[in-house]
Amino acid sequence: MPKPKLLVVDLGTFCDFLLMETAVIKLTNIYDIVYVTDKKRKLPAWVSARYDFSTPADVTSNIHLNILDHQQSIITWLLRNPYKGTEQYLWVSHMSQLVQEAYSEHNPVGLVFHYGVSFLLWSIPSKIIDLPTFVLYFTAGLINKKTPYVFDPVLKQPNFELYKRTKDYDSLIRKTWDVSYYRSSFLSAATPFEVRRVLGKAHHIFCFDREITLPYEAVFSKDIVKTHTLGSLYNETILDAKRWYNPKSARERAPPESLKSFMNKKMPLVMMSFGSYSTNSILIELLPFIINAVSDCGFKILFHSPTESEKLSKLVEPYSTLYLQKGWLPYEWAVPHCDFVMFTGSVCLQTICLYNQCPMIFVPLLAEQFFWARNYQYMTAYSRTSSLPRVQEDGVPFINYTEPPCTQIPNLIRALLGEFPGVQSYLRKVATSMRKYDGKSMLYDLITSHV
Repeated sequence: MPKPKLLVVDLGTFCDFLLMETAVIKLTNIYDIVYVTDKKRKLPAWVSARYDFSTPADVTSNIHLNILDHQQSIITWLLRNPYKGTEQYLWVSHMSQLVQEAYSEHNPVGLVFHYGVSFLLWSIPSKIIDLPTFVLYFTAGLINKKTPYVFDPVLKQPNFELYKRTKDYDSLIRKTWDVSYYRSSFLSAATPFEVRRVLGKAHHIFCFDREITLPYEAVFSKDIVKTHTLGSLYNETILDAKRWYNPKSARERAPPESLKSFMNKKMPLVMMSFGSYSTNSILIELLPFIINAVSDCGFKILFHSPTESEKLSKLVEPYSTLYLQKGWLPYEWAVPHCDFVMFTGSVCLQTICLYNQCPMIFVPLLAEQFFWARNYQYMTAYSRTSSLPRVQEDGVPFINYTEPPCTQIPNLIRALLGEFPGVQSYLRKVATSMRKYDGKSMLYDLITSHV
């Protein structure tokens, strides 16, 4: 007897794809998986069918303001970005058509959406979303009272404070979410009222550990919008093995000899890994300041770049205590060796750091990465009590490219010297919770109980 089918709609970067794969792989024991995804996405062999779209480059990679923010109207945004507006509208329309085709051809029993494509909920026929529907959030992407819309550029502003909870802050939060709905309305040809109504048809699932952020504070009653807090998505077998591996070569069981020799140098280690942003012009400008500061503090540096870059190679050549690893680097092997990890804020690498209780230093570029950087700063703030009133000391600051580098380096040095006592208590708390709440198993139970 053939298995029933689940329709998965995916979007994002390599990390997003990996998280979705981790989320649904256990479900393949019961269901055949049909994907609607970006054509560049490499799918595992267990996917039974795929439908491809092409994601506009601005959606996942543009560092500067590329979306409607809380200070703009939809008309202003369209007048300034007519080509982008048309391109994105056609992209959403094409995705909607693909979902309807997949539904007609495979008759799925349920839908799983990446949160980044949740706007499709109100652009596809109601008969489809009347199926059990699950939206997976890898960040704080559902409307709430505590955090702004995670793609709003307000997160990049130097004076913005996350979780501030003043009247002005609360008003700002509402504006960013209102704007996100207007944008979704434009993309999906729906009214803001319809957007809110359709939210209630799906299960909204937080796939990150409950100790990583402050608890979700709903705008709508749980009777209207069904939310579930699960746990982080990760492969504990690979994480606990802490071995070098390469998915393209089953025989490769050890790192290159030159890397092994570098790792044996008796110096504390900082790993820098910025993924596809390693060659970004903004980051290239920041790197000399960052590398000098880290080197001056007595650290060796493992710099990972997934792609070749002449600019990057020339930049790092002068440093005898820096090793440039091009191509594949298994973070599950590398992070346990590190004293610090510097990165943009990838949820995948963040998860591995938290699991291993490895301190992080964020260098965010996208608005969502600024959310994670500000969240880490807030969550690592050290509270102590004494006979005096309670004192709230700073949490770990981050490198903000919108400010001059000279103002960033003192805080980076403070972080490297371990001057933030709240870090280890936060890391211990999260690592303990991650092992208690297995996100992929909880997701399996949730989906199978509703489909």
